[in-house]
Amino acid sequence: LESRFRSRIRQQKLENARIVKQPAPRVGDLITDPIERHVNRRLVRQREKIHAGLEEVLTRNTAQILYEFLNGVAISVVKVRAKRPRATQEIHYSLTSDHDPAWVQKQLDVLAPKLRSQLALKVNMGQTPAIRFVPHVRAEEIRRANL
Repeated sequence: LESRFRSRIRQQKLENARIVKQPAPRVGDLITDPIERHVNRRLVRQREKIHAGLEEVLTRNTAQILYEFLNGVAISVVKVRAKRPRATQEIHYSLTSDHDPAWVQKQLDVLAPKLRSQLALKVNMGQTPAIRFVPHVRAEEIRRANL
């Protein structure tokens, strides 16, 4: 009799554990999990801060970086992408001047740690994630390449 009672309790606990461990349901595009919603909101705020801060750093920077290191390259930040707030942020940029894109990419790869530190100081980000520059490719060009 006692073992049947314990067996029934064990089965109820297993059913309850299955219910608790299920992921929170999604209602359309609305996220119902409060932790996931918080992470997504934080990621949006962080992207916005990084976007605005990098635009400022790349346009109103020291002459050493803009003219000696980048030779007056005009860069526009198109978007910032990352899956998590502390993951490496992909900075999609477009080149608005007549410079060699391969040379600009090489220079930005070397300059990324310096820009990260300046971003941390200017935007006042406590934990600034690593940044990686990626040249922006338009959607029409991607579709054309896949034809």
